[in-house]
Amino acid sequence: MQLQQYYSDGRWRNIGSVGRKTVASGGGAGNRATGRAGCNNSSLTGWRSVIDVDLVGQADDPRKLTTPARNIRCRR
Repeated sequence: MQLQQYYSDGRWRNIGSVGRKTVASGGGAGNRATGRAGCNNSSLTGWRSVIDVDLVGQADDPRKLTTPARNIRCRR
């Protein structure tokens, strides 16, 4: 899971540390990867995340999920 910040040049850039975790099937509150990025100021900024799921021992396709963008008072 990678966080992305929107820039005024119209591009999304990867920001912060990548969240990685191996989880068992079934979900649950503790079974998630979390990306992190601290704020440098409180300017309203567009954020989204890009999620790539890899199944252990299985072939998968290269598609990734991009979440809808949200404006948050946090700029890096």
